[in-house]
Formats: sequence, structure tokens, C-alpha cells
Amino acid sequence: MDSEGTLPRFEGTGSQRLAFSDLDQRFELKIRGFIEAAMPPIFNALEKEFSLFQLRQEGIAPIMFYLDFEATPMRAAFGRPIESENKITLRSHIRPNRSGGTESRLIMDMEAELFAFAGRSGEGDLGYEPEKGPRMKAGSVRVLQVLTRPTAPKGERNLSEVPGPLKRLSLHNWEGEFPVIETIHTNPEGFIEVTETSVNNFRSVWGLPNTDINQHVNVQEYIRGSEDHLSRHLYGAGLAVALHRINRAQLLFRKPFFPGRQYGIVAKLFTKGSETVYLGGFYEVSEEGALAEQPNIVVRMDGIIRES
Repeated sequence: MDSEGTLPRFEGTGSQRLAFSDLDQRFELKIRGFIEAAMPPIFNALEKEFSLFQLRQEGIAPIMFYLDFEATPMRAAFGRPIESENKITLRSHIRPNRSGGTESRLIMDMEAELFAFAGRSGEGDLGYEPEKGPRMKAGSVRVLQVLTRPTAPKGERNLSEVPGPLKRLSLHNWEGEFPVIETIHTNPEGFIEVTETSVNNFRSVWGLPNTDINQHVNVQEYIRGSEDHLSRHLYGAGLAVALHRINRAQLLFRKPFFPGRQYGIVAKLFTKGSETVYLGGFYEVSEEGALAEQPNIVVRMDGIIRES
């Protein structure tokens, strides 16, 4: 049953300048640039309206569970604003638990539309823009964050009630299909799997530089790692790496990684003409070198190889 709060959802806008690291050499927004482009205005609004820092003082933090980034091909003006139109809905999702019953989780459902100003200069101009072009859509974002007590003992991390600062928001039941491994890792219909598999022997280890204050590996590491591994697959298949663009990325977070732990990446690459689909995962590696049966992080990236 939905509960009535002061606000059915929170809506707002944000604006900040495009950073140097947000754009690729074609002045297009990179998938790894979406977090910095979209999330600061949302978190600034949450802090201002709902005292998000107070929640952290109480040991409560929003932890990313699912990301869905979609990039709109456009040449953005470097150093000009990237603007966002944001919507945040508080939802309750009921799922089975290990004891055979069910449990309810509190989820912050964040959506944003991103807009940038079109660039006019050529690639050799290094981004100098004496005038900005028209405002255009640069992408869209959906982020699901579970409200939890990440440092509490197991069994005490889940929140059963809406914490005080967020009680102004109405609590809505979850609607529609919930993201799970099977929906993200479905082989794309009409695509052919690339049989080059040598890159799937990839192993590495996480260190402190990969972590953040939530006490585990930061979400950006999985985004960057997946983009890099996709490039390895393209290269191994003899495809045009430099002409490949990722249009959409979905990441599902099942379990966090911690520093000092080895991990492996296993992935498949599919093609249909110039279109590509990457299905990958980050797996724990045992001391004996064996991969876990299921990935901790599940990734799908849809892209295209352009003609030039």
C-alpha cells in the first residue's frame, strides 16, 4: 500500500559545467562521465531538502543497486553547462529472503534527463567555444539506490521503516519489472556471438584507490572496467575500436567487492551489422583461482561501430 507523505516525489533541476574528463575526443559524453554529470545535482538537492548527511550520521546510506545510462549522440560544448531535470521517487520493493519468507527494501528511484549545449568548433580547436550552440538532449539516467546500514552486522542492515528526514516523501509500491540478472544477460535476438574468447582470461585485484567511503569498491570502477574490457573484445575480434560508441549501459550490483580481493571479468560480445551488445560480469576469484558461479556485478552495454 502506498503511503501518503508531503511530497509524492521530489522534482528539481541542476546545472554544472562539463568537466574535461566527461567528453571523448569527439566531444561526446562518455558513459563513464554520466555519474559526475548527473549525480551531484541530485545529491545536492537531497542534502538541501532531506538532510542526507544526517542519514549518514545515523549509519544509513543509499547504495547503488542498478544503473541505466543512455547517451544521445551529440557534440557538446566543452566548459559549458550540462543541465539536468531530476525526479526522485521513494519505493518499497518486496523480495524473497533466505528463510523462505519475504522482506521489504526501501529504494530511491532516481531519474534524470541531461541537456548540453551543442559545440560548433572542429576537433582541432581543443574545445574553444566563443559561443554556445542550441541546448540539446545529451542522455538519460535511471539509478536505483537501496537505503541500508552498510557497516551494520548482517541481519541489521535492511531498513524496515522510512528514516526521519525522508518521511516527507510518499512511499510507493514498486511498479513493473524489477531488474535481475536474467533480464540484463539475455542473449540479444538476431545478433551473432563473436567467438574470440582469449580476453576472458582477464584477472586483476582491487586496491584502496578503487574504494570509497561506503567501505567498498566504487561504482565507477565497474563502469570504467567494463568499457575497457569491451574495447579488448572489439580489438580481439578485429573490429574498429576507435569508431565504436557505447549508446547504453546497464549495471546490476549484487554484491560489493573489497580491496585486496582478486576478481575476474567474463564477457560475451555480440554483433548485428554495425550494432554491438556486450554482456559481462565481475566475478570473485577464490584462493585456488576458481571463478564464483555467479557474478557480483552484471553489465550490459549496447553500442554501434560508426563508419567514420
